[in-house]
Amino acid sequence: MSVEDHPKKVLLLASLLVLLVFLLMPRWKYGDVSKLTYEISTALYSCCNLQDETRLATIDEQIQAASEGSQLTAKEARWLQEILDLAQEGNWQEAGQNARNLMQDQVRYP
Repeated sequence: MSVEDHPKKVLLLASLLVLLVFLLMPRWKYGDVSKLTYEISTALYSCCNLQDETRLATIDEQIQAASEGSQLTAKEARWLQEILDLAQEGNWQEAGQNARNLMQDQVRYP
């Protein structure tokens, strides 16, 4: 092994270590949510799959009412609003995937 190869091997090893850490990190974006937030995300997921703009408006009203009534935490309201905004912009697939991720992040494995 020549002296010139040493920095390359160190760089390769460091890159592999960073990749390994990234792969082993939890991928939860969403924290624990209330039952109401879970129910709204379920409705959002269904709405996105159907691309139902009428139902989307109803869900928007539900989020606003629950937020104003302090039934949602600030984080829950923000997460739901971000998903809703994506759907309203026509990004149905991304919004649906985010709603699904929110629901999946509630599952805890032993």
